[in-house]
Amino acid sequence: MNNFVNIIIYLSDKKMNITVIGAGKSGFAAAKLAKSKGHNVFLTESKERIEYDNTFNALDKLGIVYECGKNTEKGLLGCDMIIVSPGVPRNMELIQKASERGIKVISEVEFASWHLKNPIIAITGTNGKTTTTHLITHIFNNSGRKAIAAGNIGLPLSDLVDNIEPEAIIVAELSSFQLDRIETFSP
Repeated sequence: MNNFVNIIIYLSDKKMNITVIGAGKSGFAAAKLAKSKGHNVFLTESKERIEYDNTFNALDKLGIVYECGKNTEKGLLGCDMIIVSPGVPRNMELIQKASERGIKVISEVEFASWHLKNPIIAITGTNGKTTTTHLITHIFNNSGRKAIAAGNIGLPLSDLVDNIEPEAIIVAELSSFQLDRIETFSP
């Protein structure tokens, strides 16, 4: 099955069971996006609740089920897809078990890109990503085109879905960790 067909399947009206690994900004944003699109969402975070207390309080309000302090196999039960936060290691036991079971594992950037229609300019590399992202955003905004800086610069792409004008250009600073597990994302 090619990637285009995979996206159509995942963007269909089918309500999916999605597990998000990581409660940082990207994981939280991906969980909110998946929930807003009508999916059943489970978030798993290895750190204790105290590390992300505000996030877990927000998850409670959104009706998103979660676990903290460990990543158990609970996230694999009935799971259709896993969204990983940047930096989650490929050799993590939960991801290895998901792969063994044929569960699709993607990044937050990949998931967000399925729902964004805006043009995206991506900046990656070793040095100068933030400066370049700010500069490109500034140039567009001062030439009459609306642009917003996102990605590793602090605003997850998932937070932009349904919250940005259709004509706005997204200038995304993307680390290698954010680009891990992308399949069809093509800025």
